Amino acid sequence: LGGLGVFLLRAPKPQRAAAWHRLTFASGTVLSAGFLPDGKVVYSAAWNGAAPAVYSTRTDFSESREIVPAPSKLLAVSKSGEMAVLLRAKPLEWFAMEGTLARIPADGGAPRELQESIRDATWSPDGSQLAIVRRIEQKVRLEFPLGRVLYETVGEISHPRFSPKGDRIAFLDYPAKGGHWGTVSVVDLEGRKTVWSRIYEEIDGLLWSPSGEELWFGGEGERSAIQLFATGPDRTPRLLTAAPGDVTPLAVDPEGRVLANRLSVRAQIVCALPGDSRPRELAYLGASLLADLSSDGKKILFGYRGPGAQENYDVIVRSTDGGSFVRLGRGDAKSFSPDGMWVTGVLWGNADFGAGSAGADVPTDSVVLMPTAAGEPRSIGVGNLWIIRGVALHPDGRRLVFEAAERGKPERLWVRDIDSNAAPRPISPPGFYVYTSGFLSPDGRWAVAADINDALWRIPVEGGEPKPIPGVEAGEAFAGWTGDGRSVHVSRYSEKLQIHRIDLATEARRLWKEAFLPDSAGAQKPYAVVVARDADTWAAGYQSLLGELYLVEDMK
Repeated sequence: LGGLGVFLLRAPKPQRAAAWHRLTFASGTVLSAGFLPDGKVVYSAAWNGAAPAVYSTRTDFSESREIVPAPSKLLAVSKSGEMAVLLRAKPLEWFAMEGTLARIPADGGAPRELQESIRDATWSPDGSQLAIVRRIEQKVRLEFPLGRVLYETVGEISHPRFSPKGDRIAFLDYPAKGGHWGTVSVVDLEGRKTVWSRIYEEIDGLLWSPSGEELWFGGEGERSAIQLFATGPDRTPRLLTAAPGDVTPLAVDPEGRVLANRLSVRAQIVCALPGDSRPRELAYLGASLLADLSSDGKKILFGYRGPGAQENYDVIVRSTDGGSFVRLGRGDAKSFSPDGMWVTGVLWGNADFGAGSAGADVPTDSVVLMPTAAGEPRSIGVGNLWIIRGVALHPDGRRLVFEAAERGKPERLWVRDIDSNAAPRPISPPGFYVYTSGFLSPDGRWAVAADINDALWRIPVEGGEPKPIPGVEAGEAFAGWTGDGRSVHVSRYSEKLQIHRIDLATEARRLWKEAFLPDSAGAQKPYAVVVARDADTWAAGYQSLLGELYLVEDMK
């Protein structure tokens, strides 16, 4: 009995499961949140397809009140309740935005504007100063105090968070502009950086634990879902709690209560054929990433990364009339060849801070050519280049034109002879990007790319100075060439998708197509819009994000 008594005294108490309390009920996307000293909650969200605004609510009440009009985004709340917000915020990638940084007093009042072109910010523990994130020329910087650079990258920085002691700033470090893969990193106030996690293919949301000993974040876990993890300097992840859907942490109070965003994410692809009154959905299991349309508009190319997909994704071709799927191989799907006999893809490597999974079984990035009929795939090395995004097979069939980067340098366009051992040669200055397929002109003389400010340029493949594309308006993205090479298509999205055609000789532009996207309440700006070169067919790929704000208690 004595031994049993000792055992009972020493037996650990069962840990209570985390309790989830839903705070929002509208249809849309939650972007950020914070606690006020009086226990109220403030958050930013885009409801019912409208632009994001900042709202307040109570943990015991389901109604919300708008406190900062759209377009705005909450960045951080100080210990006294002063808010740092973005005004006139414009969307970038995923949940990122850029706008004018402003302070709003805890007792209300008009915002005091501080600095333009800011992407993120966080308060020091005493609430007296702000650390900020912004892009200067080719690099994104983490600054504290304003003007003093602690860390910079050619990729992206998000979610800066001061440690409770104020001696370090944690942040999410993404190696590629617009990329979702990255690590949890920490920098001290002298600029010394350490990495606290492995590479996650999807990573979002970051908090210090109340003790300051761990960092809590949302990272891709089992079945490709974003789950809540904890990590420390030893880089060993620990699962905090599991919940259906994707979950990202937004804020934590001194008692350890967490505000979290629970997301329902669908990777959507829609396509409109001649005569269609509305676009048709062609994605597979809500986890398909649009790559390209064949020149005749009869086939669509996409990557699949859902349940059952291989490492490096699956490359899939489907007829645009809704026919069966054909899996061609593994890789990140990129483009059709001009004759439709080949598709290009990318195999991500695992070397150093690579763009792919830490589990990839190839050491470096490479391009793979896959036949659409009988034949064997062919792998094409690109030396030490990485973050390969846009890829096109030249009309001569002997060269690849692609976007990639040397490590630590901005991305640019390159050409590689397929049957030669010669190294790829650059054809653009640094800082030019390709986000969609079809960027190579029908005659192979020009490649369309965007600069750091998203302005569109024609890059001469054989060498020479880039030329700006006339008639393009701010916020528009490249969507493809016409078959005769005389015009280009550009797209824009604000409540509905619009595609304009621009004549390169006359600079005249006209509206070509417009459509509402399905799931408009959660629809994000399309990451790709593709117009078939020789047909009246277009396709768009976008994320549909429906989020709910939760208060989570007893998370340890």
